[in-house]
Amino acid sequence: SELCSLSLTELITWREKALQRSGNHNE
Repeated sequence: SELCSLSLTELITWREKALQRSGNHNE
């Protein structure tokens, strides 16, 4: 259960980071 949660959190963080990076570049 914990492993799944960690994976989900990492996925969200990675996606958010990628989105933020893209936004930063655009800005």
